[in-house]
Amino acid sequence: MTQHKASWLPLCAAVVGALVAGVHQGCSRTALTGRPLEQLAARKASTPQVCTLVSGVASTQRHVVVEGGGLDGAQLPITSHLVKAHGYLFLVDAGLVGEAQRPGMSVPIEAVMGFHGSTSALVARQLAEAGIPPARLDFIALTHAHLDHAGELEAFPGVPVVMAPEELEWINSLPATARDLTTWRREGDWNAMQGRIRPLRWTADPGLPNGKGMDLFGDGSVVFMHTPGHTPGSMSILLAGPGTAGTLLLGDVTLSSQHVRQALHKGPLGNMLDEDRDTAWKTVNAVHAYTKPHPEWDLRPAHDELLLRHRYAFAACAKAMLASAAGR
Repeated sequence: MTQHKASWLPLCAAVVGALVAGVHQGCSRTALTGRPLEQLAARKASTPQVCTLVSGVASTQRHVVVEGGGLDGAQLPITSHLVKAHGYLFLVDAGLVGEAQRPGMSVPIEAVMGFHGSTSALVARQLAEAGIPPARLDFIALTHAHLDHAGELEAFPGVPVVMAPEELEWINSLPATARDLTTWRREGDWNAMQGRIRPLRWTADPGLPNGKGMDLFGDGSVVFMHTPGHTPGSMSILLAGPGTAGTLLLGDVTLSSQHVRQALHKGPLGNMLDEDRDTAWKTVNAVHAYTKPHPEWDLRPAHDELLLRHRYAFAACAKAMLASAAGR
């Protein structure tokens, strides 16, 4: 029988729920679905480009990163990715929730997750410093809806939010207190975003890790794939083009690229973060088999410590991306 485990954030909701100011009790049934995202027509032919930015860092003294071993004092980045493909510019994940969006929680976010961010590192600010206002983005794709991935959605008003349909259904089914802590938003904030949400329309594809995905342009250059376990609607995104090594954005499927390369468990703390441990482990093995024929691919889990190398490189990367082939 599949073992289901409440994800770490909803579990925290039960522990600190009494300290949460003004949240509603009970279970929300507000529909968080919108017009599905359809396949897009290329505006111009191009090979996908990606720039990774770091909006925060999680530090902990006993974070087990690899099964059977640990990295005491590991620094795990909170990353987002700016992607340009076929004339479209989009963001993958919206970083850690900013102070302005925190819904009156009595518990500091740093105490809950060990996250540390700063105003200067906010995703929207880093984009602005690179000359990218919110209106320039075509959409934001969420690998999943945790607070360190969907944090700054309000900083991009009107920009469509692309999510897996399973993620929407899962958020909608959570008790209000758990949902608030999972996304670090109150119910009204998600409801106000309803018109922006564009659920993916999956198609069967036996070649993908879990057998379904969406080829955004129909040419394999940007492929969304369902990689559940961390959350029910977790997804990964493959960026590929002729003559270039692919880049696979893995969200929280794993904590490091080595978990994929060697098919490793996340370890005790990593397992605690997954909504469904068994499904998460199956996904790791499926992604391992999927990537094994491609050692040249650049694997980027959202919290891989190796991605800290991008910490001061984003602005230059983004400006070069926009300058190539006349920007967008």
